[in-house]
Amino acid sequence: MNKIFDINQIDFNKMYELHQTLHPHFCYHQLYNKIPDRHRFFEVNKRKIIDDLGKEFDLNEGKIVLTTLNFSDAELNSPGISLYVIAPLIMVTFVPKEFGESNEVQILCHDDADAKTLEKVFTICNTNYITDELINEPNVRILSNGDYDDVHFVPFKINQVELNLSLHYNDYFLPIHELIISRLEKENDKGLVILYGKPGSGKTSYIRTLAGNLKKKILFVPSSLAHLIASPAFMHLLENNANSILVIEDAENILQKRGAKDNDVVSIILNLTDGLLTDCYKIQVLCTFNTELANIDKALLRKGRLITKYEFNELSLAKSKLLAKELGINLEITQPMLLTDLFNFEEETHTENKLVMGYKKLMFS
Repeated sequence: MNKIFDINQIDFNKMYELHQTLHPHFCYHQLYNKIPDRHRFFEVNKRKIIDDLGKEFDLNEGKIVLTTLNFSDAELNSPGISLYVIAPLIMVTFVPKEFGESNEVQILCHDDADAKTLEKVFTICNTNYITDELINEPNVRILSNGDYDDVHFVPFKINQVELNLSLHYNDYFLPIHELIISRLEKENDKGLVILYGKPGSGKTSYIRTLAGNLKKKILFVPSSLAHLIASPAFMHLLENNANSILVIEDAENILQKRGAKDNDVVSIILNLTDGLLTDCYKIQVLCTFNTELANIDKALLRKGRLITKYEFNELSLAKSKLLAKELGINLEITQPMLLTDLFNFEEETHTENKLVMGYKKLMFS
């Protein structure tokens, strides 16, 4: 039994049966048989708050549950959904941005709580707002699912690249790029962008370039989790991520003609890009795939929904030669080449005018 509270007073089975998740108000009512007041603090530095609370109070004694969000970049680490009893009748709960309107901390309290203790907690929460200098979260979030079908977006740093588009892509792609930028930068817009073509032709690298040039939040869905787009939990996530760009790579399996498997996902994408859900979420969708355009549902290509489509292929012969020269490749180019072949080419040996090519880790896809 903890010194601050008796955790056995909380019926967690009933809480999860009723709410399917941690519910701070339920815990408060079970501990104190009172309805708490709730004070919310938005866009706060949660790591600093939990450090400052730990200096004033014994958080180990007051912990009901602690969730930590950990990343390869430690600067992104922060509390997830967590709940502490600071003192009798005083609780603090942390709400991640993916579940709420912003990075948020809430104080649950009652008029009968100790006034001096409550003042300390308020001071800590009210003096740790995120300043412009502290805002360094990437604008890219990746879909993740954990235990108990816990679906959420987490910050994700991608390797952004600044490509010279006029050098790395064929000339007829440049006006397509301008159209994509102009539409995806537009606030509360709708529509679908389709990028398809051969592996190694530069689709993924172009998305990296887009991510570095767009201010909107980008929600990345790995192909292995694309089926979750049709789930109620995913739709709830979109409520807190309106006016964003949904990026689905390798989407051929979910975009195939209705009547095949996963047609529920196609229906959701159609509705998001030009349907009733457009008005609710104002989400734009960008899909990439390697299959033929003829294999996907034709409704995706309708006017009013489709912003643009583009097929990535080999660079033209002239452009291949130009890029090879820029990269310092000592090779006579005699045919159009993929970006991946040019960027991952290395000279290993020269014997009697015979060139042996080697390949490094692929950069383009």
